[in-house]
Amino acid sequence: MARVLVYTAPGSGHAYPPVATAIALRDRGHEVMVRTASGSVEALERLGLSAAPIDPRIEAIPLEDWKAHTSIAALMSACQTFGRHMLERGYGRIVNIASLSSFVALFEVAAYGASKAAVVPASPLRRVSLRAFGTPV
Repeated sequence: MARVLVYTAPGSGHAYPPVATAIALRDRGHEVMVRTASGSVEALERLGLSAAPIDPRIEAIPLEDWKAHTSIAALMSACQTFGRHMLERGYGRIVNIASLSSFVALFEVAAYGASKAAVVPASPLRRVSLRAFGTPV
């Protein structure tokens, strides 16, 4: 079975969306570790997941520094950063998670939905570019 790391940005809003996937992977026999903000660790452990806090130096970074100009810019930056390490190892997996707002237009959050919708076509593009090197996305 595989070893899976679920790494989230600080903040509970980022910790909980991948929980169902992490539990499903664990239930299928994979080793799953969640690294997230320290305030979310206990709740994830109560769900039966192995969880640990991210480095406190990361949590100490001012919120303004976490803001990307767009969701797609943040996604591409993360894929490049982690993809580079996976290419060096010759193996790895990247799972991009889009929002329901990618598929459903909601008036109150139109800009958010548009930025999240960019994740959907970006994943196959990244998949094609990294597949040749043995790194599935």
